[in-house]
Amino acid sequence: MSSSNPVRKIIKYYKQKEKNKLIENSKYFGERNEVYLRNVEFDEETRNASIEFEEITYYRTIVKYITKNYIKYPIYSEIKTKKNLITKKIKLNNYNLENLELNDDYFVSKFAEQIIAKIHDIELMPSWFVKKELNSKLEDLEKNVKEKISNITELHEKEINLIKNNINKAKSEIKYAEAIIYLNKIYVKKFNKKIEFIDKYKDFLFVKFATLGIFNYFVSNFRKNRLLSKLNNCEKNIQNSYNDLNYFNNLIQNCEKDIKEKEINFNDKIIDLNKKLDLKRTEFKNNLNQIVTLKEDVDVATDFILLKKIIGMEYQRIVGCYVIRNRENNKCYVGQSKDIMKRIKQHFRGTKPKNIIFAEDYFNSKLVDKSLLFEIRIIPLKTKDELDECERKLIDQYDSFRNGYNATSGNY
Repeated sequence: MSSSNPVRKIIKYYKQKEKNKLIENSKYFGERNEVYLRNVEFDEETRNASIEFEEITYYRTIVKYITKNYIKYPIYSEIKTKKNLITKKIKLNNYNLENLELNDDYFVSKFAEQIIAKIHDIELMPSWFVKKELNSKLEDLEKNVKEKISNITELHEKEINLIKNNINKAKSEIKYAEAIIYLNKIYVKKFNKKIEFIDKYKDFLFVKFATLGIFNYFVSNFRKNRLLSKLNNCEKNIQNSYNDLNYFNNLIQNCEKDIKEKEINFNDKIIDLNKKLDLKRTEFKNNLNQIVTLKEDVDVATDFILLKKIIGMEYQRIVGCYVIRNRENNKCYVGQSKDIMKRIKQHFRGTKPKNIIFAEDYFNSKLVDKSLLFEIRIIPLKTKDELDECERKLIDQYDSFRNGYNATSGNY
């Protein structure tokens, strides 16, 4: 019985350790939500958009409790996910496009930029989105230029350091050649003295006999020839060293010249890149200054407005005459109404004709983008007489009765 106690203690110890670990690793962190833009269905004809968001909730549930020191601790499951599809419907007229980032709906405002990006129509891009795009492109351009400058600088420094290493090696070789010249000149001086000595004393027979022939060796032709050979080698070494000096001095000059050329070339490249960047900056600034907000109200002026653009404008009750012109064949239709915006909607669903008089030309049009086929001019008026008179003048001006869409020449 006593022998089993240590085993039980060990088992109990490891069970407790495992329990502590389980409690430590099973802390509740609460729910966490993430939202993604899933899809945007946009109808250009009506400007209605159906936007789908996917909300993912991450959470953990209690699977059991563990008691430790008489306290119950909850043990949570692995992370679970719950998905929820959220659909938002919004009319993306010009006003809503320009204020999409400020929309009352949190999801719509948060994902405004992504929503615009999915529309894929440049003419419907609000000013804030275009500005962001331009600023983003400018930032990318500046980043690319900085990277180019960094790469050019790094390559330039490597080239310069390599040339400088060659210069240092050449200077070392010059020092070595100068040392060889100095040393060999000493030997030349020494050998010349010995040869002069031989030439001076070689005919002294008395000295030769007096020294029992020992002196004969020092003034012999053999020794002289050896000295002449050594002298010749020294002079060759000196000449070769002078040649080395000339070579390495020229090499240093060429290297220094090369460094100057590379410095000039490097500076020119940097200046050129900065000039191009400054030009692009100026271009971007000009483009930013030219960005205009999408018009919210119809311009009641003499100019024609694309039907496609009018669709996105705020409703206005305008009394007056209007001209609908086919931009492909120049055929026109002139009408009058107490509510021109409403009348246009009776003629068209978005940019597609509801009225049969425009339908044939619309469907036979060779334009790739048929939404650009029709444009409208609006002339605001007040009285019935003004409307009738203006309508007749416009029918005559645009020849819309004989060569247009009008069935009559106007009210009389």
